[in-house]
Amino acid sequence: MKQSTLCLVAVCAAACSAVAPRMGPVPQPGPSVGDGGVPAFYTFESRVPGTPGQMLRSESSEARLVLEQAAGAERFLYTSTEGIDGETPIVVSGEVQFPKGDAPEGGWPIVAWAHGSVGVADVCAPSLRGRSRRDHAYLNGYLEAGFAIVATDYQGLGTAGPHPYLTLRPVGYGVLDSVRAALARYPQLANRVFVVGQSQGSQATLAAAYWAPLYAPEVELLGAVATGLAASIAEDHPAPKVEPVWPVQGEGNYIASAVFMLQYLGSYPAIDPGFDPKPHVAEELQSLYEAGRTGCLGPEMAEVANRQRITLEQVLAHPVSAELQARLDRWQYFSFAQAKITVPVFSGSGLADTLAPAANHYNHLSAMCHQGTLVEFHYYDGHTHNSAVQRSQRDALPFMRKLLAGEAVESNCSELHPPGPIQDALY
Repeated sequence: MKQSTLCLVAVCAAACSAVAPRMGPVPQPGPSVGDGGVPAFYTFESRVPGTPGQMLRSESSEARLVLEQAAGAERFLYTSTEGIDGETPIVVSGEVQFPKGDAPEGGWPIVAWAHGSVGVADVCAPSLRGRSRRDHAYLNGYLEAGFAIVATDYQGLGTAGPHPYLTLRPVGYGVLDSVRAALARYPQLANRVFVVGQSQGSQATLAAAYWAPLYAPEVELLGAVATGLAASIAEDHPAPKVEPVWPVQGEGNYIASAVFMLQYLGSYPAIDPGFDPKPHVAEELQSLYEAGRTGCLGPEMAEVANRQRITLEQVLAHPVSAELQARLDRWQYFSFAQAKITVPVFSGSGLADTLAPAANHYNHLSAMCHQGTLVEFHYYDGHTHNSAVQRSQRDALPFMRKLLAGEAVESNCSELHPPGPIQDALY
């Protein structure tokens, strides 16, 4: 198996083209890919309208889901485009959180939030399940700064169908169409948009920025903010690079095992509908497989992986069938074709990040810089995959305010350097 196959930082680069409006099929849930267990709100029982970014329904979010700095929140269903085939109209769920006070003239600018890994089961959708304490604090910071939050759940989370975990185009389309739908529904929002995401959400952030000019040119995207960067380039490139670093699994930390299992559960059935990955999962990993099919990454999957001490090597080392290997090698769904982004990109990397090591961030930043993307990067000593998110906001907000004001931001690509070994965590 190729080393690139084993990385957890894959993104997709299929060609993008305009989608002609047409009706899609009635969504059909599939329990084998984690569908079910959600309120009736998430079930759409009609043929799907063919125009992406169309609001289908909305309702007030439960009080427990409203962020502390929000005046109120609504969850909604909207139309998007199936990101694997690039054609089929689908239904996606999401949420909007409004800042307190009166909207400024022209409306609230938007943070289009792209969440990190939560799982592939419908019940893991953040608009239903809620968000981590880390994300609460981070998003509250943007609300306090005067941004509305528009947050997609991604294709296949909350709504019918598999969630194509770690593929790029599905999440990129989902982000852009959530903004389209919110702008059409809520007049208090301004078409002045930043895509912001962490970890898996960093893939979605770059994907949305990558495809916006072709797929959603009417969205006024001003910039992108990506932390815990997870991205890769399909083709070799001449930019400086270092050897990729594997996620570190110390004693009692088996989260990477659970993360990789999500590809079996979500990505491969999405790439080949009807494919059942369960027979290809080793017997000793069936409990982890079942936990991921019905539960979420934090309390369910990680608990099973830790209790049974399931290592990443176990997940990857059992005999791989030729049928599964063919899917593992389909990197056109998982990697960028090139690294050029047309809007400025902010990146924050924790030097004690063991899940998406900063050395891997460096490789993608180097490719973006080499290909002409305006990049402002920051390394944070002693910060982990989680703590770097909140720390980075102190630098991201000035970056965003400059762009909102029409001021230039400066690239610091000339200062980019490999980050060195993973540091001990201080925070």
